[in-house]
This record gives sequence, C-alpha cells and structure tokens, in this order.
Amino acid sequence: MVEPKQFALIANDGRHQVFGQVVPFPIEKNGGPCSISATMAGPNYIGVSIVVTGLQPKEEFQVGQRSGSEATRTKATAADDGSYRTLSFLS
Repeated sequence: MVEPKQFALIANDGRHQVFGQVVPFPIEKNGGPCSISATMAGPNYIGVSIVVTGLQPKEEFQVGQRSGSEATRTKATAADDGSYRTLSFLS
C-alpha cells in the first residue's frame, strides 16, 4: 500500500515556505468539467479524502456511498468555488 507523501521547502531564514503532497497512485476520474479524486487518509484506506471539482458554485447534489451491503445517500452543496470536499471513514 502506497501512502501520500507530504513535503515542505522552507528557506533557511523561514521567510519563504511551500508545501505539497505527492500521491503515487491517485484514484481519479474526469467527466466533462468535473473531476473526482480519492486519496488514502488512513492505513489501509480506513479513511478516504474525496475531492470533487468543476461543479457550479453552491450547486446542490446527492452523494451516494456503498460499503458491502450498506448504502447511504445524502444531500450536499458545492462550495463557492464549485468544489466539494469530504472525509469518509470506512467501517
């Protein structure tokens, strides 16, 4: 299992800093202007960070989740920039 690697570049005097993350094998899908990505947020994918971009600002939509025989559907709203972010913990 390959986890995301976080890194930082910081000037010796600390005045300039940049931070980043590398995901070796991201789970991504694009469709038209929208994209969705899932990144491991815990060992063995017990937590998953989901990011959706390309939605309309404040767009309302439904989120469906399924794990084995369990399924849920909830209402969600995109942020002002047309993105949606959530953290899901799998059981």
